[in-house]
Amino acid sequence: MDSEKLNFGAISLDGIEELLAQNITPNVYVFNSLMNVNGHDLSYTLHFYNHMQTLGVAADVASYNILLKACCLAGRVDLPQDIYKEVQHVASTGPLKMDIITYSTTIKVFADAKMWQMALKVKDDMLRAGVNPNIVTWSSLISAFANVGLVEQAVNVFEEMLLAGCEPNTQCCNILLYACVVACQYDKAFRVFRSCV
Repeated sequence: MDSEKLNFGAISLDGIEELLAQNITPNVYVFNSLMNVNGHDLSYTLHFYNHMQTLGVAADVASYNILLKACCLAGRVDLPQDIYKEVQHVASTGPLKMDIITYSTTIKVFADAKMWQMALKVKDDMLRAGVNPNIVTWSSLISAFANVGLVEQAVNVFEEMLLAGCEPNTQCCNILLYACVVACQYDKAFRVFRSCV
């Protein structure tokens, strides 16, 4: 069976077992596709990730990004901490390089879990690695502080974003405006509104 002619999008675990029986080991791209196609199901994604490791297929940065996204969608915060440590270790000892998606997804996981300290630590790691935040990163950082009522810190991140030359989008403005209004800090809300228009 020629592996180039296979429809890998239709492969299930049984299909992988069939390939293995024919001495064909799926590569990282096949596993990434399988994990990503059902990324909304964390147990499915983890199952294929573990199977990939069992077969000795090395994960790449896309593999880790898919895992982090699945954790984010599932609202799990325990696994992303371990995944982030693992990808940092792999990046420090090999050719794998963490990208903006890895950092931004990890920050979003921690922001959603109201773990602003961890989100800030990941941002610091990101800057040390020479990766510049984008609008997704900034929005997640603003959200990290807004989610716990730290409006002043959220405004500071917003201003830092502006100083970095990143234009605000509707999402980050709405996050910050909502946090200001909930905290009855209308003067800050007005300043933010003027920065967003």
